[in-house]
Amino acid sequence: MTKPISPLLPIAYSKEVASAKQRGAPIVALESTIITHGMPYPGNIEMARSVEALIREQGAVPATIAVIHGTLHIGLESDQLEQLAQAKDVLKVSRADLAFAIAERRHGATTVAATMIEYFRAPRSSRTLTNWATVERFWPTATYTQNSFSPSGPDS
Repeated sequence: MTKPISPLLPIAYSKEVASAKQRGAPIVALESTIITHGMPYPGNIEMARSVEALIREQGAVPATIAVIHGTLHIGLESDQLEQLAQAKDVLKVSRADLAFAIAERRHGATTVAATMIEYFRAPRSSRTLTNWATVERFWPTATYTQNSFSPSGPDS
């Protein structure tokens, strides 16, 4: 993991995301609320890992975004993803709540709105945003329901 780049807005990139940014590789930003608020453990971690694997299979790097101890993490290491999946009292962080979660050094799972903040900071050529409901760059008509993710499109 890289160190936070600013004390005012502490952002840390996972090793995988930092490497992808350096290479200009495609990065898919993923919100994390479904992990902490949408599904119970262990189904949440299984789903998160399977979606990240699908993204890697298509040649991109997944960047699950969350606030951990007041630092905005862009991409999570395996142990951080596991910690988030089992954590209690995690804030549901939207754009309006991001500063509070960081200032109070809390854990927060990002909504799509908060995830978009990092999405727009990434280089245009390497960014894709998903809310777990669609992975449009790879599966234009992918669908997600409470219990399943169904990629569809020319390569599925």
